[in-house]
Amino acid sequence: MKTQIKRLATLGAGVALVGLAGVLTTASADHHGEGDEKEKKVERAEIGKPAPMFKLKDVNGKEFDLNDYKGQLIVLEWFNPECPFVPPVHTSSEYRQLRNSTWEADDAAWFSINSGAPGLQGHGLEKNRSFHEQWEMTHPLLIDEPGEVGRMYGARTTPHIYIIDKEGILRYHGAINNYPLNRVRGDEKISYVQRALEQVRSGEEVSPTHVRPWGCSVKYSDS
Repeated sequence: MKTQIKRLATLGAGVALVGLAGVLTTASADHHGEGDEKEKKVERAEIGKPAPMFKLKDVNGKEFDLNDYKGQLIVLEWFNPECPFVPPVHTSSEYRQLRNSTWEADDAAWFSINSGAPGLQGHGLEKNRSFHEQWEMTHPLLIDEPGEVGRMYGARTTPHIYIIDKEGILRYHGAINNYPLNRVRGDEKISYVQRALEQVRSGEEVSPTHVRPWGCSVKYSDS
């Protein structure tokens, strides 16, 4: 009789452990599901939808919050001063005029963003500050070392342009123009950025909303 009681007790404990394991497994799965849900809620830039907001500091340590520029046209330009595609853009009088006039306009703002990681091409505060002055960039040059903002927007190249309208909707992203390194692709020179800005200001639909960007890859960290 005692042997049977012991066997029943052992069996009962085993069932209890199995039941507990099931509870723990379910709890773990539920927790994992919550994590997945949080991952899904990370904002990503998408044409026709509200552009993700962010805060970054410029090369002089001043913080800029994109929320402060709501109600204005916003241009974001991914930047790397040592990428060979970038100097011809920023030393072009045509581009400087568009860039500087956009930043200085009452209804618009322009930001360059360097998402390069430490130790990689184009990284470094002093280096970027020097090019900011050399190329007479009157607008802010923001630093995104972790690459979080760049990845959030899906920035692929330097340069890569994003245009956000006054309602905060992303209207265009892609190439600046069709003449990288001043070599025209096609029958005529086209400034996609200037055309998109004019279309947004006039209330037209932006067309095209995306042109494949050219340039160097953004030098993100591996992590």
